[in-house]
Amino acid sequence: QIHPSKFQTMSSSFSTSPESLASSPGSTLLRVPTDNGSNKIRSLRWGILGCGRVSHDFCLAVHSAFGIRDASAPADDKTAPPVIVACASASSASSASSFASRHSIPRSYGSYSALLADPDVDVVYVGTVHRTRLRDATAVISAGKHLVLEKPFALNYEDAVAIVAKAREAGVFCMEGMWTRFFPVLRHVAENVLSDGEEGLGGIVQITSDFHFNTEDSEKYPDSPLYSFKLAGGAAMYVAPYPLHVATMLLGRTPLAISAVGRVDTGTGVDLQASVSLAYPALVPDENKKNDERPRPNVGPLASLHYGFLTESGETTSILCERGRITINGPSHCPTSVTVERKLPGRGEKETKTTNFPLPVQCGAVAEGDGETMEYFYPNSAGFAYEAAAVCRHIAAGKLEAPECPLDDTLAVMKILDEVRKQIGMDIPKEAEI
Repeated sequence: QIHPSKFQTMSSSFSTSPESLASSPGSTLLRVPTDNGSNKIRSLRWGILGCGRVSHDFCLAVHSAFGIRDASAPADDKTAPPVIVACASASSASSASSFASRHSIPRSYGSYSALLADPDVDVVYVGTVHRTRLRDATAVISAGKHLVLEKPFALNYEDAVAIVAKAREAGVFCMEGMWTRFFPVLRHVAENVLSDGEEGLGGIVQITSDFHFNTEDSEKYPDSPLYSFKLAGGAAMYVAPYPLHVATMLLGRTPLAISAVGRVDTGTGVDLQASVSLAYPALVPDENKKNDERPRPNVGPLASLHYGFLTESGETTSILCERGRITINGPSHCPTSVTVERKLPGRGEKETKTTNFPLPVQCGAVAEGDGETMEYFYPNSAGFAYEAAAVCRHIAAGKLEAPECPLDDTLAVMKILDEVRKQIGMDIPKEAEI
């Protein structure tokens, strides 16, 4: 049920064991490649498309985790950590300039095309509005830049296929910005807890995950982009990708059955909540098992996923296994702790262990012009640094995809999202029509 090949992505020097992280919280997954053992860090120069809240948090995480450095350092200066060298806003040059000033970014542009023409930009983080995903991704790829495309990767499966095809043809790195998959908790669950053999928890039986947040805390109905069909709003675009990625990561890309119920707002045309059930194929019998092992039923695992805008849930992910349970504690889309319960002989008997993975330690002081420290908009946004560090490692290694978040997984999630929206009666937006 778990796919080990997906998780063998880091050398032993990038261990995600709790012990290795305990001495310097977050540091292990923040390591970027060194130059022939010289401990000199290779730089990767980022450009930012879109100057909204998510881009703010991404920039703040990169700066605070790696420390701010003069981004005008020469390209061959191997001591430079990942740096953000430019940003662009489609709304106005002044908006981009203000964003650049807040984040110590040396250059700003009033158009995306100007940023993409900047020869000092190696990789582009796209944090623009959903409705232009295909257009923006195509522009980045056509400029020969590496691409990190914030979730949702596209408005629909067809657009996602087109983006992936363009990136592969152009030979540039491309990844959905699904930061959840890079948090140490998820890496620990996938690489350590679920892969420890017969002495461990056994196969996955069912995954249950919830992610509801109350949009009234920060968004005005019906004016917010979250409720705008023309801006590709709705819970399927903003929230559903998180639990769907966890299910895909652990159970595979091809569920045998998809069943969804949900609520679509008649006033705005966007979905407000949904519950999704997925059924996966049965395991292939293990020929290496002992012949005298007692017979066990061989049925495939299930996933039950719930998400929406109307309330606030505990946001936990529970992974029920044959011999225990894993609980990714909330907020499970950006988690910092996991609880593992191992079944002992006798009904209800178990041993329980909770492991904490603190967020990255701040290395650089990030402050506004008046000296006050800037704040994140969203919970645990310091964890964006895990994603950024992984991109640095993979591009430096010449990879065109992140093994932690393969493009084929992204396509599988987009395909499920199309089917879910179809079943609950929501129109699937097409970029050319909105």
